[in-house]
Amino acid sequence: MINHSNFNNDLPRLAATACLVGPCVMVLSDILTIVLNNKVDPIVQTISGFAVGSYGWLEKIGIMTIAISFLLIGLVLLNGSNTKNLCLLKTAGILFLVAAAGFLFTSLINTTLITAIAGIHFSFHKFSLVIGSIAFYQACLIFTGLMIPKPGLRAFGIYSGFVYLVGLTTFLWVIFSLHYIAYSGLAERILAAVNLIWIMAIGPHVIKFAGTTAAEKHQPRILKPQLEYNQTETGAQPPFSTIEVQGNELEKTNSQPLKLQQHDNSCQGIYDERY
Repeated sequence: MINHSNFNNDLPRLAATACLVGPCVMVLSDILTIVLNNKVDPIVQTISGFAVGSYGWLEKIGIMTIAISFLLIGLVLLNGSNTKNLCLLKTAGILFLVAAAGFLFTSLINTTLITAIAGIHFSFHKFSLVIGSIAFYQACLIFTGLMIPKPGLRAFGIYSGFVYLVGLTTFLWVIFSLHYIAYSGLAERILAAVNLIWIMAIGPHVIKFAGTTAAEKHQPRILKPQLEYNQTETGAQPPFSTIEVQGNELEKTNSQPLKLQQHDNSCQGIYDERY
C-alpha cells in the first residue's frame, strides 16, 4: 500500500534529482547516437531525425527522461504549499504536465508502428513537439514574473525570460519555416541546450519555490538566541538579552554563570528570504 504522506515528502527530492539527471541523459544519448551514426551529419540532421534512424532508441530514452523531469516538476507544483502564489504555481504545474505529455508522445510516435502512414506520423510528431514546447515556454514566462521581484532569484527570472523570448521565437521559426534550413540540426541542439540549462539550473529552485510557505509557517524568523541571567541571591532576571556590569558588580557577576536558553520562539530554523 502506498503511503501518500511519504510520497509527497519524497516527491520534491525525486523531482530535483530528475532535473539534474534528465538533461545529462539527454546529452549523453544524443552524443552516443551521433557517434554510432558517424555517416550522418548532426549539423543537418535533427534529434527527431536521429530518433527514427539507427540506434534511435537512444534518442528516445533521452527525450523520455526530459518528459519525466517535466512530469515530476508539474506534480510538485500542483501539490505545493506556497499559498501566496497558489494560482500561478498550479497553472505552471498544469503546463509542465502538458509539456511532459508532449515530449512523451514525441518520442513514442517515432515507433515503427505508424511510420507506414508518413503524413499522419509527421503530423502527430510535430503537433506533440509544438504543444510540449509551447507549454514549457509559457511556464518559463510565469516564473519570470515570480522570480524577478525576488533579489536572490532575479538572475534566474531573467534567464527564464530569455528562454521564453528567444526559445519560443526560434522554435516557432524553425518548426513553421516555409523554406529549408541548412543547419536545422545545429539550431535544434542549441535551442535544446538553452532549455536543458533551465531545467538543471532553475528547476530545483522552482521546486523549492513551491513549498517554502509551509516551512515558513513552522519556522519563525527570530534567529537570535535569548540569554537568560540567573541571579541566585535575588532571583531577578534582566529583561534584555544583554547584561551591563558596572563598578564592583563585575566580580559578583563573573561568579554567576550565563545560561543560553532556547525558547519556543527562537532558533527554530533559517528562513530563506529569497523565496
